[in-house]
Amino acid sequence: SVGALPLVLIFAGVPFTILTALGLGRLFGVEGDLALLVGTGNGICGSSAIAAAQGVLNTKEEHVGVSIAVINLLGTIGILLLPMLVSLFPAFSEQVRGMLIGNTLQAVGQVTVAGFALGAITGQTATVVKMGRILLVTPAVLIYGFILKRRPGATGTHSRSLPGIPLFIVMFLLFSLINTTGLLPARATSLVRGAAEGLLIVAMAGIGMKITFQGIAGEGKGALAVGVLTWGLQIAFSFLLVVLLRGIFW
Repeated sequence: SVGALPLVLIFAGVPFTILTALGLGRLFGVEGDLALLVGTGNGICGSSAIAAAQGVLNTKEEHVGVSIAVINLLGTIGILLLPMLVSLFPAFSEQVRGMLIGNTLQAVGQVTVAGFALGAITGQTATVVKMGRILLVTPAVLIYGFILKRRPGATGTHSRSLPGIPLFIVMFLLFSLINTTGLLPARATSLVRGAAEGLLIVAMAGIGMKITFQGIAGEGKGALAVGVLTWGLQIAFSFLLVVLLRGIFW
């Protein structure tokens, strides 16, 4: 029901975000692997994507900590910022607002909180778009591994832990199928939805526990600059696509 626009946003937005981070990393003198982690976290799915990419890049643990701190800080700000930003455009439908939120926020919990703050349709659309972005974590990491193998002196050890589809994606699809087929009674579905609201609070607390301002000191300053600018350009790019494609997809 959401049409082809989410696919355009996802398949254009993810590579745009990652390549933008790499370019800004060079501009600010940030190490390539750190810039790539920041771009991957911004472009795909926050900490989960950073962890998946690190398994292939075999980069410094400090880079992982800094990139996770930066990405989660930006995502927490985005929970408040993105709903206000998309609401400034009255011409955007609830679905289009959900697409923009789902295509620009970093973590699943952040997307669901920001999306459902504007209503059920916006929240559902944002979640679906976000899941589409997350599915790109596997091909992205495979590409990283392929590129690393072609570097001079590469030993092939970087590809030791190429990931499959994340488990929460599998569960998301499974329970979407169960809910679509009506296998669960309405009472059970209602109870699960109520539990989901409480679990979202726990998830957001967990994201907050990952943020340390000490982790952004030193080398993290450059990573923060790359993260902020990459995220800003990612948002602008998504809005631009929606405006340019108006009349074609929506």
